[in-house]
Amino acid sequence: NKFQLESKKIVCMVSSFAIHKDNEAYVRAALLVLSHRDDVVFLAVGDGINLDRCKKIANNNSKIIFLGNQDNVESIINASDLGVLTSKIGKWGEGISNAILEFYALKKPVIATDSGGTNEIVFNDRNGFLLKDNNFKHLSDKIIFLLDNQSVLKKFGDYGYRYIKERFNLNLMINNYYSLYNKIAKVNKCVE
Repeated sequence: NKFQLESKKIVCMVSSFAIHKDNEAYVRAALLVLSHRDDVVFLAVGDGINLDRCKKIANNNSKIIFLGNQDNVESIINASDLGVLTSKIGKWGEGISNAILEFYALKKPVIATDSGGTNEIVFNDRNGFLLKDNNFKHLSDKIIFLLDNQSVLKKFGDYGYRYIKERFNLNLMINNYYSLYNKIAKVNKCVE
């Protein structure tokens, strides 16, 4: 309601506008999607040195909304239909993205660049799409596919939710740390 986006399909990217991200590919894909349909809004949450450049590329398109840094990211993700994370490929890499995990926690599928650790949490055709490059045409095709296929969008979102619930839960982390500390303690006893 805050951004008056009711009855629109919402695509969202939560990311810094830093040199290791490819926010430009997201904006160019948004423009391509918007050249074919008018029922979609693209949100860009975050700030950084490349923000002004991306705003220039968007050319004041009212359906590409740059929100800057937000305190209510969970609400924005929850209102979205899907998430995108485009990162540069190569030396920059991507870790395990908290933004992707947050999308999954709210049952939203993700389209992301295969960079760094992203392929450890995005499984092509299971919880989203993993792109081998930042070709904005490929990205726009995947966005349109998911928006046009709500059953696939839901299936991907449900899979992502189950995946993080099984792999990124507090009890599992506690048990893994406990096991690790026990192994270290046993090794230290052998050394003494």
